Amino acid sequence: MKKALFLAPMLVVFFAISALAGGMDYHALGKQFEANGTYGSAFTNYELAVHQTSSLARRAEIYVDCVRVFLKSNNFNGATEQMREARRNDPKRVVQLLSQYEPLARKVLIKTLNDSRNPGTMGKRERSENFAYFQQFFPKSAWPLADDLYNLGVKEHGTAGEEYWFDFAADAHPKMAAKIANYYLGSNQNLPIEQQVGALTKAGRHLDDTTRSKKAQELLVIGKELAKKPGEEARTSAIRSALVALMGQEWVNMKDNLPETVSFSKGEYEESVKAGEQTPYWITVNELSEVRYLADNKKFKVVYDDGTESRLWVQSDIDRVNASDYKSSKFRMIGVENCGITMVVK
Repeated sequence: MKKALFLAPMLVVFFAISALAGGMDYHALGKQFEANGTYGSAFTNYELAVHQTSSLARRAEIYVDCVRVFLKSNNFNGATEQMREARRNDPKRVVQLLSQYEPLARKVLIKTLNDSRNPGTMGKRERSENFAYFQQFFPKSAWPLADDLYNLGVKEHGTAGEEYWFDFAADAHPKMAAKIANYYLGSNQNLPIEQQVGALTKAGRHLDDTTRSKKAQELLVIGKELAKKPGEEARTSAIRSALVALMGQEWVNMKDNLPETVSFSKGEYEESVKAGEQTPYWITVNELSEVRYLADNKKFKVVYDDGTESRLWVQSDIDRVNASDYKSSKFRMIGVENCGITMVVK
């Protein structure tokens, strides 16, 4: 039995060599297998057919046959390997040879992207490579691909699939970003800026730089004022999310923009709060630091994230907050009167 298993591969090689010597038409065999839907065998015979000719132009044509087989098998990655082989043999004609298979290639690429919804099936690098290959070999089809992806996003409006397909569409063609941004903003662009927050949160990364910066500055003015008002945390947070989408987290976290929290190291800092208003961000210091306040006898409170309040004109409150066992991660200052405050961190 072991002898028979050993001889089987040898017989395959023997018949293959004999066939080559006898002029067997592997290309014709590949066509037959392909017509029957036996794509693995079709590819094997097309590969053998490549070695039956010394003509680079003919080899390129056969590699295009291999491309077609992989596309019929819904294997876009395999198809791109054969596209590259075709280009290596006949770089001048490869785009022309492949053009008739553009609709099929586009369909298979989209299916590949749809299948990649499963975690871990396709990384950003592989996605970028797939788009790059499609654009190289089907240079006139980047917009039709982007438009197909956009329409899939529209069909999944209000779901995670909407942004999933829109991200792909934006990657497929640089001009698609404007179309996606308009989809989200639409008539909202005529509304007051605060009523555009939800739309801008989704459209932000698709806007052009000038529009993105303009919208961000308009939102920032409103967000800063809201951040000073106790009880407006939800509206402030919504604006902050839109700003992150427009300008990025690092920009938002800058002290002069709209950070949620600002960390202070040792030193003296000037803060000012009006009566009934608060610092527009939470304040944190090193847990070993000591904090003292100078406010020219003006009344203000320090409110901690655990709900504790310290009235900075009442000694018992000051003593409680200064107790060695008191711990709180962050705090705000709220004005009872209009006052400027010097915060000293030691």
